[in-house]
Parts: sequence; structure tokens; C-alpha cells
Amino acid sequence: MTPQEAWQTLRDDPEYFLRWYPLKMAGSNLPMVAGAANPKVYSIYKLHPDRDGTAPGDTKRGHHGATRPSRNKVMNFFNISKNISSFHMSTGGLPQIGAHGPINACYVPMLNWNSDSYGMQNLNADPTALPYYVADNSGDGFMATGQLSGCCFAWQEVGGNLYCSHVNPAGGDGGTMQDAMAATGQQDGAPGPLQFYGRRQYAALASVVGLRNNAGWRLYAQTSADSFHTVNGLRRLHPNPVVLR
Repeated sequence: MTPQEAWQTLRDDPEYFLRWYPLKMAGSNLPMVAGAANPKVYSIYKLHPDRDGTAPGDTKRGHHGATRPSRNKVMNFFNISKNISSFHMSTGGLPQIGAHGPINACYVPMLNWNSDSYGMQNLNADPTALPYYVADNSGDGFMATGQLSGCCFAWQEVGGNLYCSHVNPAGGDGGTMQDAMAATGQQDGAPGPLQFYGRRQYAALASVVGLRNNAGWRLYAQTSADSFHTVNGLRRLHPNPVVLR
């Protein structure tokens, strides 16, 4: 699968793509405007495009014992394939040969729970007025945020848009932070009920992405638990939450 094919499949059939193809999301620490849509240009490229997962010692990320149903017209006996491409989405330019872009995303930056690290806004362990960032009908129908590694992602739907907050547990513990956010969390100036996805739902790493079609926004979380980023879980977070893998 080429990067262009990967983007098209992610747009058209996200539940298939995210169930089988590892997707690592990069973030950005540039200043963003809370309460608004923040456009950010992304590109998608294949990790280790020079490897096909067959040579001795060929530890291609996303291939560590992974298989998927084959979509080839000529099926193999077990109707499975080990040739699973692994992809990375990053901001700005086309960092790799063969990368596909530009992809115009609504970007959700990271906030810090109780720390000034990374130059991000410090919430001082107070979730009662969370800055939020809007995924609306602009761009290419894609919501992006950096990879979660203990973070909690909060959202609500308002008028067909998603109001999103991504909080890093810097200065605290991911599970305890999620509990506190679930108990008293509100978005600043948007007091509707929030949904939460965090350390209580995933063990190691998660990529949260949003895709918009004519029916509105769909929000997904793909999880992995090893250095190869082999997919070990997928949830649709919004609408109608369900575990898909």
C-alpha cells in the first residue's frame, strides 16, 4: 500500500485501515488558538519502505507477528497477508521520499496536567476550564493530535463540530488524572458533558484520529503495546462507542 492509497483508505474505510495498519501520529508544540479550529498541514509516509518483512532480521515496524485479511483478488490458502505497511503522519512538508500530502487537518495540541514542560499550557491539575480546540468542516475532514502515552483525550459534539482537549499527565499519573477529569472536567465556556479516553482504556500507546464524512465526525483510537507499534486494539470513540478489535 502506497502512502496515497493509505490516505484514501483511511478516509474511505477508517475501520478497516485502523484495524490492520499501524498509524503513528506526530504532534506539534507551536502555539494554537483555543476555542477555534487550528489548521495544520500533515503528510503521510511509509515507515521502512525499503523492507517487506520477509528477510532475516527484517524487523519492520508494525510487522511483529502481525497478519491481516487479504484484499488481493488471488487469495492465499488462509486468506491472510503478512505484508502490512506501517505509516507515520507528521506535520509540515514531505519529510520522506514517496510521502503523500498535503493533508489539511484540524489540529488538537497537547496540554500539560501539572507541569510547564514542552512549553505547553499548564492546567495546574485543574480540569474545570479545559481549553478546547475545534474540529469543524474545514480542511480535508481530518482531526489530528499527537500520540497518546498516558494522556487523556476529552471531547464533546457541539453543532456538528467536535470540541477536543488532549491532556498529558506531566506532573501526575495518567490514570489518576483521567479520574479527576471525569469527575469535574469541563471545557472553558462550553459546559456540555464530556467523553473521555485515557489510561483507563489503553495500556501503552494510542493514536486518536477523527474523520469527517457526510454523516459527521467519527473518532477512533488505535492502540499498540510494543516498540514495533503492532496494532493490538481499535475503538470507535464517537459516535456510538464500540470496541472494533
